Amino acid sequence: MLAVSLAGLSGTAAAGPVPAAGHSALAEADDPADTTAPAEPVPTFETVGDPVTLVPGEEGTVFATCPGRSVLVSGGYLMSGSMQVLLTSRAATPNTWTVTVLNDSRTNATVAAVAQCAP
Repeated sequence: MLAVSLAGLSGTAAAGPVPAAGHSALAEADDPADTTAPAEPVPTFETVGDPVTLVPGEEGTVFATCPGRSVLVSGGYLMSGSMQVLLTSRAATPNTWTVTVLNDSRTNATVAAVAQCAP
């Protein structure tokens, strides 16, 4: 997980795809019979959507979209305040991450979606 923060918001965003259970790139790299070169990591960058402030009891959805022809690799969110309930955090389109939360606290809370993009 990649820790991110923005103007008082903090949280985590996934750093990229995770290998399937039981699959280890390190085990493959140590295999003496494997003659293929390891793949170069794909460069990625983050884009943060517009933050939204939710009053107590309010539900809201925020988006982060990868710019231009870049492709969504993964995503996450940033939150401030306490006691929010994350309802969904998922890819909405091939280049947009969406997050829906419910502010069940007694104070205002701010949320922003984060998209991890590949050129």
